[in-house]
Amino acid sequence: FLASASGDRTVKLWDVATGERLDTFSQSLKEVYTVAFSPDGKRVAGAGVDHRIRVWSISASGKEGTNPILYSRFAHQSPILKLVYSADNSTVISSAEDQTVKVWQADTMNELRVLENQPDWPVALALAPDGKALLVGRHDGTIAVYDPANGQKIQDLNPTVPPPPVPELLAISTRGSKAGIDHRGFQ
Repeated sequence: FLASASGDRTVKLWDVATGERLDTFSQSLKEVYTVAFSPDGKRVAGAGVDHRIRVWSISASGKEGTNPILYSRFAHQSPILKLVYSADNSTVISSAEDQTVKVWQADTMNELRVLENQPDWPVALALAPDGKALLVGRHDGTIAVYDPANGQKIQDLNPTVPPPPVPELLAISTRGSKAGIDHRGFQ
């Protein structure tokens, strides 16, 4: 299966081999920005502008009407940017425009912990395969590594990015306008 998040306020479930749309989950009240499958493929989570994380159970066929919603949790104070499941299916991690990253118990969707406030939007999340490190990539290009078990920062991985060049004024052109004359040539 493939799941897609959409500006039309839906999560759609697709058959990858045939391209057939199998189901449409339309519970969201606003645009959906992110989706994530559980590693066992039995659940899909979606989230976005309405600040909620929704989780559906996915049947073996994936056909419409066979994929019930399990949870709909208010999760953040602003739009949710990213969701990721841990490899062992035990946790879901979310990030949002309110500059927060939260860890959730996957089977109940109860909040376990909130990481320290991020200096910019946390737009990317990645978990190490062993689940012992969470990388948070931010809109400003900085990256931090956290221990998802306790929420403590392990390390900042801030790449050295040179500042953009200072713009230079190379020439001035008055073409297209003259003082005292409007654009049609009248004085």
